[in-house]
Amino acid sequence: MWFDSFCGLTEPAFGDTTRCLWSRELNRDFVLEDREPETFTAHASMGGKFFCPVPACQDATDLFDTPWSLRRHFRDRHPRDFVDVKGHGNLPKCQLCNMQADPQKAARHERSKFCREGREMIVQTNAAIANQRALEVGFIVRRGSGAGGGV
Repeated sequence: MWFDSFCGLTEPAFGDTTRCLWSRELNRDFVLEDREPETFTAHASMGGKFFCPVPACQDATDLFDTPWSLRRHFRDRHPRDFVDVKGHGNLPKCQLCNMQADPQKAARHERSKFCREGREMIVQTNAAIANQRALEVGFIVRRGSGAGGGV
């Protein structure tokens, strides 16, 4: 999995209101690997629901009620990849939040709370990736007596 996001944690904002905090568990191998995006095809089950078609997805047994909820799953769990939902098509990704969205509804989507939250998730994820890469930098310390000195 790329990361887990949930709204189980809240932080007081102004007065009695709370806002959602995103929690992520970064999977280094998935996020930091270089690979081309893949397109996975999803078919509706007999009950009209969808399963994640990505092999070895932890959420593969979850049922998604709508093509939108499956695309949201892809945005959160498989951000490099696309899902082609039979009967609904393979939609392009929103340049702001990385969700596959209908281009005819792009203006409405880009103004939505969902898209805004997706942009926030991308910023947080990019920061987590930068931190992970920084932790992987190695240093070599050599003892010596300065410039021209011996070891």
